[in-house]
Amino acid sequence: MSSLLLTNTDLRLKEEFRRSYRFTMAGYTRIQEQTTENEFTRELDMEYIPAADPSGLSFCSFSVHREKMLLDHRSSHLEYIIQAVSSVTQEVHFHLQETTGTVTLANWNDIRNKWTAVKEKLWNDYKGTEIQRFTEGYENRMQNKQALTASLLQYNLYGLFMNRIHIRYGYTGQQTENRDIIPLFGNTALPVQELRTVKNTAEGIKVDISGSIDENRLDTTALGHFAYHDLSLAENEDTDLLLQRYSGHYNLEQDTCILQKALLQYNIAIGDAYQRKCRFHINTIEPSYNA
Repeated sequence: MSSLLLTNTDLRLKEEFRRSYRFTMAGYTRIQEQTTENEFTRELDMEYIPAADPSGLSFCSFSVHREKMLLDHRSSHLEYIIQAVSSVTQEVHFHLQETTGTVTLANWNDIRNKWTAVKEKLWNDYKGTEIQRFTEGYENRMQNKQALTASLLQYNLYGLFMNRIHIRYGYTGQQTENRDIIPLFGNTALPVQELRTVKNTAEGIKVDISGSIDENRLDTTALGHFAYHDLSLAENEDTDLLLQRYSGHYNLEQDTCILQKALLQYNIAIGDAYQRKCRFHINTIEPSYNA
């Protein structure tokens, strides 16, 4: 789906900038009768250095300088482990190819080295196979550059910042993009077809977001395994997967397309047995460094 109104606006950033943000992710999960609610807040600096010409590589980095977790009592025993794993991706650098919209991870080796040290410490602090199973999924991701990049570009990490509006959108109109929400249930991703509507206003550029399940890419086998084995649903129970809500927006500066704020919310349900709600919110804050 594409409806374009071409303009003469060149949205590619041409000057360096650095800005500080507060990013909050709040999550609610109910599985059968058990519920958990967690909230994570990160304060971070984002730095962007444009390529000398459109064919070169631009540079974008994120540096987290403060992190706060409000964990449900069911998750509080995992705080040390969550903080340790989170520390691995608090310094992330990307290269952007402006002409193609390609994003690559620039400090993969540094992240892998940090992960190796964290994994060894966790294995020393927590003996047994449980911690090894917990870290196995992270291990597979950290050793695969493409998988790690995809993970870092999820909305619960840096995806809301890396909207690439300045690369792809030289117009006012609509564009669809495939996204995967991972992890969702078990190790299964939820494929979403995301519709973005770009509007140029007097206050700046606004991008409205909505989404629906991409049935063609949905792994129904994995979904069924989760429903019948993890949720213990009988085959005659209602197991419809519903994306009850997927909506949000970005606000960008008119001249620079620098992110001002963002909000995204989605609700997912599997019958009456599974409910997942997430809310992602970004606002600018005073910088943590001396100007």
